[in-house]
Amino acid sequence: MFNKFFNTLRKRLLGIFAFLIIGSGYVYYIGVEYDRLHVYEDKREELQITVNSIYNVMMYYETLSQSGAMSEADAKKTAKGVILQLHYQVDGYYWINDNNGVIVVHPIDPSYEGKSFTDFKDKNGDLCFKPIMDHISNKENDFFVEYTGPRKRGTNFVKKLSYVKHLDKWGWYIGSGLYEDDIEKQINGLANHYAIIYAAFVLVSFVGFIVLIFPIANVIDKINDNIVHIINEKYDFDVEHGSTEEMGLLAENIEKLRDKLKDQNSKPRPGLFDKDYFKI
Repeated sequence: MFNKFFNTLRKRLLGIFAFLIIGSGYVYYIGVEYDRLHVYEDKREELQITVNSIYNVMMYYETLSQSGAMSEADAKKTAKGVILQLHYQVDGYYWINDNNGVIVVHPIDPSYEGKSFTDFKDKNGDLCFKPIMDHISNKENDFFVEYTGPRKRGTNFVKKLSYVKHLDKWGWYIGSGLYEDDIEKQINGLANHYAIIYAAFVLVSFVGFIVLIFPIANVIDKINDNIVHIINEKYDFDVEHGSTEEMGLLAENIEKLRDKLKDQNSKPRPGLFDKDYFKI
């Protein structure tokens, strides 16, 4: 089946070219998916580090209140003030909710504070923050969670990846998240970069096959025609030398064979009863 389909040099060269393109396309796909996993792993680590740093600040004030150095009310008020002032990147922020899903601090939209997010629904009527409450119900001290929520104060609901950690004594959950469409933009930027490299590889490969490989197939076809002429004792033909040293050497040998046979064919042949007949 394979030999029947790829029965000419051109077809086999095209097959090699197609294999290179498909193979490099697969490498491109694997590379993008690897980067996707790598980017998400980096973002998870980034969230964990930044939340842990704020958690340590909150735990400091919690410790002060537990030791009596500050009243609990003053310690919580100061800790909330810290959260309200902290932002990172373009729209990164921290929030605090309690064990019951009531928002304690929300620097982007203070109107959420004192309200429970357990019944908050998106435009499809789905409970946005149910995944967070599921983790809280399981009494997990820290967790990554994916859910759909509003972007800032708008009505545009997007997927979000967050990391949340429990401050045990005060019953607070401190969290921060990244919008997944922002992460995907970063991944798409990497994919576009790879796409340019892939397109350049395809173009160079195509030009290489056209400029370097296919002329060899053309020369071989013409050499085959030359051999057919020799078989038919037609010696008035030109031999194409091609663009490589090897093809040129082959062409020179065919020329020598052509000239030798032409010379032999031009000499009169002895008749059956001539004395030189059996010397041929």
